[in-house]
Amino acid sequence: MNTAAKRGSWPSWSLSILLHLLVVAVVVGIWFWQSAPPPREQRLAIEASVVTSIPPRSQTAPTPVPEPDPVAETAPEPEADPAAVAAEKAQHEAEVARAAEAERIAEQRRVADARLATERKAEQAAKEKAEREKKEREQAEREKAVREKAEQERRQRELAQAELARAQRESELNAKLAEEERVAAVRASGQMQQYRVQLMAQIERAWKRPPSAAPGVQCDVRVTQVPGGVVTRVQVTRCNGDESVRQSVENAVFGASPLPQPADPALFERTFTITFRPD
Repeated sequence: MNTAAKRGSWPSWSLSILLHLLVVAVVVGIWFWQSAPPPREQRLAIEASVVTSIPPRSQTAPTPVPEPDPVAETAPEPEADPAAVAAEKAQHEAEVARAAEAERIAEQRRVADARLATERKAEQAAKEKAEREKKEREQAEREKAVREKAEQERRQRELAQAELARAQRESELNAKLAEEERVAAVRASGQMQQYRVQLMAQIERAWKRPPSAAPGVQCDVRVTQVPGGVVTRVQVTRCNGDESVRQSVENAVFGASPLPQPADPALFERTFTITFRPD
């Protein structure tokens, strides 16, 4: 303990001795400067007398500085108190420990602040991501709702169109059936027979009997006409006469065009077959 105390006080002793030596050197220099004789005045070659009313300034000798006692100046300082040295060392170590602790706390605070900033940044990023995903989901849901609504409206339109088409087909079918029933009723009433008699009479009037036609000529003729009775095609399918008879029957049908029109339009047939029997 005493050895450590002596080692610790050695710099203090050295500094004290140096300060004393410096003070002694300064005092000796001042004393030497004040005790030195003044320089002699040099006489000039030109002699002159100066008359002045100011009396010459009296020169006073400097006050001598007492010399320091070399024995007192070089006397060693008393040995430092070990308890004081230990207390000073303990205080220094405590200050170093406090500084280290303060630095450690500051470093911990910096690390905590950095971690907190990172956590806040991550939290903000997660919040922004959640908000962005929420907006995307809402946008997707709105688009899905729009698509579903459009699809529903399309299906409704298709159903309405299908229902309308079905109703139209049913209406057309009913109208066709009604027309067929009406035509059947008209034809069953004898009007069709009268119309055929008129057709045959006009064709027979237009027929020119060939020399090869024997009595009892009978030919089945398929006739195609357009509204108005204009004949567009004639085909003799079966006939008991020769070629000249067949050609004469065909010429007779074309010659009878336009054919007479029925009293009821329901009796009109675009294509019909008649049996030509002029005898």
